[in-house]
Formats: sequence, C-alpha cells, structure tokens
Amino acid sequence: MIRQKIIMNNSLTLVRILLTLTLIGCNESSAIEESHTTLIARAVLPAATFAEGPTSGTQLNQASINGVAVPFIDKQPVQGFSAVLASGDGYFQVMSDNGFGSLEKSADYHLRVYTIKPDFKTKEGGTGKITVKSFIELRDPNHLIPFAITNEFTPERILTGADFDIESFQKAPDGTFWFGDEFGPFLLHTDAQGILLDPPIPLPDFDNPGQEIRSRNNPFNEEGSTVRVMNALRRHAQLHGNTKTPVFSPHHLMLKDGNPSIEHYARDIFDIKSLQKAGYPILTWTVNDKPRLLELMN
Repeated sequence: MIRQKIIMNNSLTLVRILLTLTLIGCNESSAIEESHTTLIARAVLPAATFAEGPTSGTQLNQASINGVAVPFIDKQPVQGFSAVLASGDGYFQVMSDNGFGSLEKSADYHLRVYTIKPDFKTKEGGTGKITVKSFIELRDPNHLIPFAITNEFTPERILTGADFDIESFQKAPDGTFWFGDEFGPFLLHTDAQGILLDPPIPLPDFDNPGQEIRSRNNPFNEEGSTVRVMNALRRHAQLHGNTKTPVFSPHHLMLKDGNPSIEHYARDIFDIKSLQKAGYPILTWTVNDKPRLLELMN
C-alpha cells in the first residue's frame, strides 16, 4: 500500500507538471498567433532562368520539362539554389546545386556561385524581380584533385555536378569560400574566384578512428570511380570533335548484374544501371558461354 501510494503521488505530481507545461505552451502559442507574422517583401526568380555556358542537360533523356526544351542549348540553368549568402549591400550570392539530381546526369552542369540583386516588392513599391548579375565557376587549374573529373584534360578543369554535390557554402573573413560536398563527403576550399586552394578535404569517421566517411559516390571507391573516368574520356573526345560516346568494355565477371550464381573476382564492381544512366553503352569481353552471353544481351 505504501509503495502504491508513492507511485500515485509521483504520478499526480507528474500530471501537475505536464499540465503546467501544457498551459505555458498554450500561452506561448497564443502569443505567437497574436503576433500575426506578416510577409513584408517578396522577389521571385523564374525557374526557367539561364546563364551563358555550354549546352547542358544532355543526359536527361527528355524532349522537354514543363514546356522547356531539353537539352539546354548553349546555356546553363541558374536554379536551384542550395545556399544563400547576403553580401550586405542589397546583393546576394547564391550557390547552385549539383545539377540534374544525380552524378550520372550532371556531367555537363557547371558548379557556380551567382551574384543576384532582388528588387523586393513591398507595399511601397518594387518590381519583385531578381536580376542575375554575374557568376564564378568552381575549377581546379592547379590539379589539386587526386581523382578523375569530367574536365580532367582541359586547362581550366571546371568542376561539374558529376564531380561534386555541393550543398552548402560559407565565406571566410579572408574572402575565400568553403563548400560542403555530399559525394565524398568533402570540404572544398576556393578563392574568391572559385579556384580550388586545397585538395578536397575528407571527413573523419569518429566511430572508426583513423578512417574516413565515404558515401556510395565517393571517388575513391571502385564503384564510384567508373562513371567519373568515363566522363573524362567522353569530354576529352568531344573537345576533339568526336560525337560518339565511348563504350565501356569490362570483364563480365566484374559486372554488378544481379546474378548471384556467377563467380565474381572479388565483388560486383561495375554498376550496369549507373553506367547506362550516364549514357554509356556496355560491351563485355568475349564470353564463351551461350547462356551467359544471352543473359548479358538481355
């Protein structure tokens, strides 16, 4: 009886505490509702906003998106933005994401930071429009990146959405930029013009001391490097006038083909779906086994 009474008393005390907190929360909620937060200014940048640049969207495999013709001939999409920095003078710096939703589709999307000037629409006036003033492109002319990138063999080595998936950025007091990438994941450090100052900085795995965090698309994984190498070869061929796509020709035992009965060398390395999504035909070495050959053809 004594133990039951203590539990009941403690339960009543807990109920009183919860009731008090609930009432306090209700009061705060009422205060917030009574404040009537009001939108005072608005500016809009149309989704179909483009900037000068090379043709992009060639791997989207669609004739149009929301009425906009694809690919985007001799231009780059300005949107969408993953991060915004206020410049303090009415201007903003906005960072475009890695492009078209995946590594395989974004090799022709240049990683950029745009400077924009909104003319906010308020009750006093304003157009509500946003003007794109300029941009910088992330690039690695000093060859600091130790793995293949799409523009591997070009002088400027402009970075693309197939190289990094930048999601955030900050401006340091010295005027340089720091970007957060998800493919590595890495930290990228550039100067004010987007030129890489350091090799990509990996993130430590605190659960496994001495190791690094690696995503599925990490360029140091064999699985994550194949499309990158093919992108570099394709871009190099295009710059020399070749309009044909390189063919990927691996040994069939190294294909990630979903067949558990095939004896693989070590593990499934080459992802068929990923390579095909990036636009690369796959033709394996000669296979002297009719059932296996037919399986591969299918």
